[in-house]
Amino acid sequence: MTVKVAIAVLALGLAGAAYAQDYKPPAKRVAPTDGLVAQVKPVGETPKMANGKPDFTAQWGPGPADAPYAEFGSRGLEFFEPDQAAFQRASHWNRPIYKPEHWEKVYNLDYGRVEGDPAFHCQPRGVPRLHMPGKIVMTPTQMVTQNGGVTRYIPLDGRKRDEGDSDYELYNGWGLGHWEDDVLVVESTGFNDLTWLSWHGYFHSNRMTVTERFWRKGDVLYYRFVVNDPEVLAQPWESETFLRRANRNPLARVEETAPCKEMDAKELFDPYYRG
Repeated sequence: MTVKVAIAVLALGLAGAAYAQDYKPPAKRVAPTDGLVAQVKPVGETPKMANGKPDFTAQWGPGPADAPYAEFGSRGLEFFEPDQAAFQRASHWNRPIYKPEHWEKVYNLDYGRVEGDPAFHCQPRGVPRLHMPGKIVMTPTQMVTQNGGVTRYIPLDGRKRDEGDSDYELYNGWGLGHWEDDVLVVESTGFNDLTWLSWHGYFHSNRMTVTERFWRKGDVLYYRFVVNDPEVLAQPWESETFLRRANRNPLARVEETAPCKEMDAKELFDPYYRG
């Protein structure tokens, strides 16, 4: 080894050691969805209601259309992945953590045939799988949301929770809203155990509670949720941040949702296709 080469190797070693000492890993990984949300720039002022709180009234559509890296996620069956569902599972960044005794059930539901998913049989998706609303009408005392033919009425009038709400077994639960500064917090209880949290076989019990958070900046509505289910989950499951952008057409109409048709499992091209 020449003197010049030895000096270069020593310099690289010292630089690497210095980098190792200076490098600090991020405290928390950033989900791809959160990275996408960070790219979207709200437009305009945030409308307010008479009580000074943000007004979410609007017809809401896709949000990330103007993001420079809007295309991410899984590819379709026309690509080379022999198992599309497996590919989508690998790209699913955020997963609920179940208690050890429930993982076998999750696995069996996940890798079973697609008709095992309750949503396959015209059953309501339920909260939180219902996800963000496509239409909101809001007053200081109530928020009405519409999504896929499902309408929810969320009281915002400061009422107390009825003691018997948790004894109901509903698809969307009993939601009750309150404000934390300019963030609307909707707490729901009284669920059945007939829905999944996601198509990945993520089931829940009828003791589940869901806390949703909505906030608005300009023409963008943001949404997160947390699922608490001590019956089956080892810890609360918090979602990434999602968004929708307000439709700028004041004459935009909400289309009627087509009736659900029971799908024939015998006609499936791939009985294990998911997502």
